[in-house]
Amino acid sequence: MRISITLIFLANLFLPTSSFSQVFTIAGARQQALNSTVTVRGIVTNGAELGTIRYLQDGTAGIAAFGGNADLNALKPGDSVEITGVLKSYLNLLEFSPVTKITLISSQNPLPAAKKLTIANITEDFESQLIEVNCVNFEEAGMLFDVGNHLIRDTEGGTINARIATAASPLLNTNIPEESVKLTAILSQFQSQYQLLVRDFPDFQLASNCFYISKQPFQTDLSAAGFVVNWQTNLPGFAVLKYGDNPNNLSQEIQATPNGINYTANLTGLTPGKIYWTQAIATKGLEKSTSDVVPFATVSSSSGQILVFFNHDVDLSTGGGGIAPVGQTPTEILNAILDKINNAEKTIDVALYNNDRSQITNALKAAQTRGVRVRYVAAFKASSPALDPPPNFPVIYGNEFNLMHNKFMVVDADSPDKSWVLSGSMNWTNQNINQDFNNSLFIQDQSLARTYQIEFEEMWGNSGDQPDTINAKFGSGKTDNTPHRFIIGGVPVESYFSPSDQTNTQIRRVLESADDNLQFSLLVFTKNDLGDAVVARHAAGVSCRGIIDNWNDSGSEFQHLINNGVGVISDQPAPIVHHKYVVVDALKPDSDPTVETGSHNWSVSAETVNDENTLILHDETIAVLYLQEFNKRYVDLNTATQSSENLQVSIFPNPARTTLTFDFLEKNEGQKRVEIWDATGKKFDTQHFPAGAKPLVRVADLPDGFYFLKIFTRDGFAAVSFQKI
Repeated sequence: MRISITLIFLANLFLPTSSFSQVFTIAGARQQALNSTVTVRGIVTNGAELGTIRYLQDGTAGIAAFGGNADLNALKPGDSVEITGVLKSYLNLLEFSPVTKITLISSQNPLPAAKKLTIANITEDFESQLIEVNCVNFEEAGMLFDVGNHLIRDTEGGTINARIATAASPLLNTNIPEESVKLTAILSQFQSQYQLLVRDFPDFQLASNCFYISKQPFQTDLSAAGFVVNWQTNLPGFAVLKYGDNPNNLSQEIQATPNGINYTANLTGLTPGKIYWTQAIATKGLEKSTSDVVPFATVSSSSGQILVFFNHDVDLSTGGGGIAPVGQTPTEILNAILDKINNAEKTIDVALYNNDRSQITNALKAAQTRGVRVRYVAAFKASSPALDPPPNFPVIYGNEFNLMHNKFMVVDADSPDKSWVLSGSMNWTNQNINQDFNNSLFIQDQSLARTYQIEFEEMWGNSGDQPDTINAKFGSGKTDNTPHRFIIGGVPVESYFSPSDQTNTQIRRVLESADDNLQFSLLVFTKNDLGDAVVARHAAGVSCRGIIDNWNDSGSEFQHLINNGVGVISDQPAPIVHHKYVVVDALKPDSDPTVETGSHNWSVSAETVNDENTLILHDETIAVLYLQEFNKRYVDLNTATQSSENLQVSIFPNPARTTLTFDFLEKNEGQKRVEIWDATGKKFDTQHFPAGAKPLVRVADLPDGFYFLKIFTRDGFAAVSFQKI
């Protein structure tokens, strides 16, 4: 059998799928049942030194592949591959065995970054991934490596076996290190024991110190004049914090206050609305450990206005005591964009997925003509006819193989009073503005504007007027180099950019914070861990409702949520629900009402390869505004036809007071059983209808609220939501 070598050009899709078969993330594959046949893509992390087994990783997890395909032997570290195989557990190691198909996508790719762990922190989550353990010592120091296990110990006293897997290892019969080393290896498992598979000499690096910072600097107590920086080391010691307004020149230093392994440094006398870079340096005797360079922002002197727009009407009756968004029409949101462009004084930076609105482009051209510096980042593969012919301002097209999916604009970032950030879900297209459902935020805050400008200039390649295509970074080439926490007009706000900032983790944290209610409205929902987080909150008694537009995407969480009793509905083909938001604990001021929104779809691509921006806002008023939008869409969509597996059903009236009925798009004359469930998973009633009878469902005795009809017929099952008023 010869290996099939295929060059795959990844289409600009939101989901990591191919046109030939469903492709799981490795994390998703690891959740499938044993003996399932599954396809994944990943980067190979080892060669023949470990024998015929190959380990591979993507941005989510790792897995082993063994047996059934001689072409495994041809794979080398750095190969990007698509592998299909049967999931098996071999002595507690999850692997593909046999491997039924291998497609080589490309070679000589960088290996995934190793996860930095202590031995005590090694868990199943890291199985089959590259990990890095610092400051380890071999019990057999000075002896020779042979095939088998060699016990190592770290500075915390943890122990694990480092294994030389085969006689083909280049390490065989070489000296075991006598000094402390930083070891990179593949985490594997044999029965109940984890083991580190060592590959070659580069896996050993002389450890420069064995006293290290175990928790990177983080920010608390934000103010206009400063903030507190906190961090931890593995052992008690002493530390200083270097800082400055340039990441390459940390010219100032402050002594940290130690408390065991915890340290704090209180920075005062800083400038409002400015970004400062910090680096912790900890010492213990002659040992020294240095943190990453981490940026933080002071609170700005800006007005802190947060203006919420939706391009369609919302349900103003949803609590809030007269609270309403600034705009509820396409015209209002378009005029707001034009107003910010037309009133810009010095700079405009735009990062937009696609643009067919010449009216907006013409406003940018006029700004450039009157002396405003206009810079524009567009998506390489997306259609932006409003930028053709090329405008009078410079444009760079980025993220060639995936999506530059941002939808943001930064105006006058260097002005405390004029700086604005536009974010949200809306592209600058006729369909997105006029037809599809979208949200936009306009935020007047210099700290946030300067943060978005950093992200923009990472894609732009420099801080100048013209882009630098050599230094421009997109997708997985970017780094986590922006502040994340702000106080804007008294509102705690968080900012994250994908794929560098672990945005999915932040979204999951928002979901897990829900105490009373949770609503989401999404174009795409294919991230398994976020689906599981919603199901877990539902099981804990939180009222969970959702809208998914692309409900039948490969890997969609739609059916998984329905199967677990979550009140999720689908949108119809047009217009599109293009939102990417979740609102948590609205109308519950004691439970941290929160909104997460931006350009980030809940997909693997958004998390691992696309350029995206996300905001998390902790504010009751903003949460109520998004709840108003959600409730309007949720009720309106319930009057449309809902589809689930084998049946297509419409219900009316919706909302209902005393009774409702339903009908099928296709003829269905058999008996019907109807169950009524609420959003928490409680079944209220079961009603039966003989063949040919009109299904008049009684709902008069139900408390007001949102419910689901589960309709069972001989042709299948459907779940349809409705509101009782």
